[in-house]
This record gives sequence, C-alpha cells and structure tokens, in this order.
Amino acid sequence: MSAQVPSSYAVPYPARRAAKVAEEAKNVRVVGRWPYGPAFAVVVQGRYAYLGSGGAVLVLDISDPSSPRKVGECVTPGIVEGLFVSGDYLYVADYKAGLRIIDISDPSFPMEVGAYDTPGYAKGVHVSGSYAYVADWDEGLRVIDISDPSSPMELGAYDTPGLAKAVHVSGSYAYVADGEAGLRVIDISDPYSPREVGAYDTPGYARGVHVSGSYAYVADEEAGLIILEFLAPGPHIHVSATSHNFGSVSVGSYSEWSFSIRNLGSANLTVSSVSSDNPAFEVVSPEFPQDISPEGSLEVKLRFSPTEAKSYAGTITIESNDPDQPSVSVSLSGEGVAPVSVSLPDTLANPEDTFVDNAKVMLGKLYPNPFNSMVVIPFSVSHPGEVEVAIYNLKGQVMWEYDGWFAPGWHRLVWDGRDMSGRKVGSGIYLVMVAAEDRKFAEKVAMVR
Repeated sequence: MSAQVPSSYAVPYPARRAAKVAEEAKNVRVVGRWPYGPAFAVVVQGRYAYLGSGGAVLVLDISDPSSPRKVGECVTPGIVEGLFVSGDYLYVADYKAGLRIIDISDPSFPMEVGAYDTPGYAKGVHVSGSYAYVADWDEGLRVIDISDPSSPMELGAYDTPGLAKAVHVSGSYAYVADGEAGLRVIDISDPYSPREVGAYDTPGYARGVHVSGSYAYVADEEAGLIILEFLAPGPHIHVSATSHNFGSVSVGSYSEWSFSIRNLGSANLTVSSVSSDNPAFEVVSPEFPQDISPEGSLEVKLRFSPTEAKSYAGTITIESNDPDQPSVSVSLSGEGVAPVSVSLPDTLANPEDTFVDNAKVMLGKLYPNPFNSMVVIPFSVSHPGEVEVAIYNLKGQVMWEYDGWFAPGWHRLVWDGRDMSGRKVGSGIYLVMVAAEDRKFAEKVAMVR
C-alpha cells in the first residue's frame, strides 16, 4: 500500500489558503500536515491518528509529526461526523449510516465488524464501558449495547428538544450539545430508560461539549465557549444582581428597585430572611420566610429613603437553605440630596395655560432652554406619592426616565443629556413629561451640542 496516495475523494489543501493561515499564526507553528480533505473528525491513540475524511476513516502514522503517513483506510457508507477510540475498536458516528464499529487492532488493515443504523443522523459518539452513546440529530440520544461489537443493539433513547450534535459521558451522565436547545444533562444510570435531569439553554447554538470535573465546556457557535458548572441535587440560589446604585434621591422622598431570587436547584429553596444593615435601605416586600420551587423565582422590592443630604452605602443579606451559598449579599448605594426651593415666578409657566385645578403634579419651566450640557426639570407635588419623569425624542423613544416617591412641595431633577446607557444624545428637540396618577404634563426642550 502506498502511504502517500490519497483516497479518490480527497482534495489537496489550497496552497494560497495555507499561506494565509501561516500569516495569521500567533505563538503557534505548523510542524506537519496531511494536506487532503475533507476532514470532519479526528481522534488519536498512541502513534496513530484516525481521521474522518468524507466517507472514510484514514489511519495516519504520526510518530513523526512533521511527516504523517497514511497506513490504512476503511470506507464507510455514510459521512464520518464523529469518532471515538476504545481499545481495539474505533466507533464512528457516520451520519445517515448510524454507528459503525471498526476493528483497528491492525492499523494497516482497519475493518468494519459491526454496525447499528440509528433512526436519525449520527453526529457524535462517546463510549463508556459496554455502551456507545450516539448524538443522533433529530432523534436525540441513543444508547447502544456494544458488548458484542459484531452485533450492537439499542437499549434505550432520550429524545432531546433540539438537534443532538455531540455527546460526552462522565460517570452516570451523558452531556448532549443539543443545538438551539443548549446543553442537556441525561441520567444514563439505567441504560434502558435515560432521563433528563438538567439543562442550560446556551445563548448560541451548542455544537460540541467536553466535561472535566464539575465543569462542562460548550462550543456554542457564534456565542463562543460557554463554561457551565454542575450543581449537586438540592436547592441552589441565584440572585439577579449583586449591586445597585439608587442614584440621587431628595431627602424626604424615596426610590424603589426590585431584584429577583431564582432557584436553579432540584429541591425547594427556602429564603429565611432578607435583611439590611442600613435603615436607609428597606426591604419593602415580600415578608419572609418564602419558599421557591425548582425553576421558580421571587421578586424582592427595596426602598432607598435618605434622611440627610449625604452618600449612603449598605448591604442586603439573603439567608437561605442553599448548602453551597447559605448567605448571599447585594451591595447598595445612593446619594441623598437636599430638596431645592424654586422661585415660582422664574420657573413656572402661566398656571392658567399649564395646570388644572387640584392637579397632583405641576411642571415648571425648563431651564436653560435651549441647553448644552444639562437642563433643570422643576416640578411641584401637591401631596405625597409616586412621580415619573421621562425624556422622549420626537420618534417617541424613551431617552431617560426616573421615578420615585416625593413629598409635597417643589423638587428639581437635572438631565445631563445622556440616555439610559450613559451615551450622549444628539442635538434636537426632546419632550419632557412629568406624570403622577392620571395627570401628565409635558414641555419641549432643545439640545444644542
């Protein structure tokens, strides 16, 4: 057998593309290459690399990495998508042709000894003990008994919600990269009845997975590499935010903010208490203790009520029965500012033109108008309550908004010409709206950069 004659379907790697790859290299160099493709899968054992090349498996001697030599070949009826080597056998995920088992005891003469035509399209395979686990595209995970390599047979299956692309087995679990359905964790302790015990819907499209220790590494297409940690059975807490800044709040008024507590575990999460170490930061709702079922969530509302014009900092502590994180903290901050008295003649529009009798809120004249760096928004509140202030562009899009509780009297907010993401808005006309209950007042302001 000639070691340098490629299979009839193999295509040499374009020299121009090879040169481009060399130009892009960083801290890596090419020491050898088998320049014929396509190459869809590879696995290495000892001095041999087994290369899935279209409709065949090539056996390459890589004892000299600078000059790999083809020493054997086995043609398969499908397209080689995945490979796994165990002992004297190579297990092939052969797309439409299912699982193929190749005897590689003599690498120069690899020979198929058994096969099982799975119902889907075999994309990946992993062998553990006497079983081969096949990622079978739209037919999910298939469990194949390979104790007799010449006569493999299916024992069980689990139809994953996505398209099974790859599988990795660790212990009693099979981890399936399931396309748009992310990572699925399948309990295979009973090969006749595999069942899903965990999942994570990755942001991209899960195409590959490798498990090491308590972590799964998912190749998630456009989302890159996703690293996931496995959680032991029981309750597991997840808090939506670890910090929050309430910003500037007038003394005598307040601002509220909510965060969520989720249970990522398999047992009820009991949140025994949520407490604050600073009275300026108050837990409004709900009352505790609270139980959260698996995959459930709970919203917690906090209130910042400054009593002095100064900076505030505090910590919310969440106590639960999570065995790994029995105590979780959320850092809080805010600035208390003194209420501003606004001269009525200088700031108010004509009351007959702007306001109605018994209005809860009144909007004063914006100043300066036009403005360059910041504009003052004065408003009056007739009795305690919630007030919402929002800035809109002429397309009706919200540029900036603020809501909080205000005591009776005149108040003042300052807009610095930035949107909610902190980016400067462009020159133009904007609409300032102040609302409370069923009353809304608006005035135009011009931004000039």
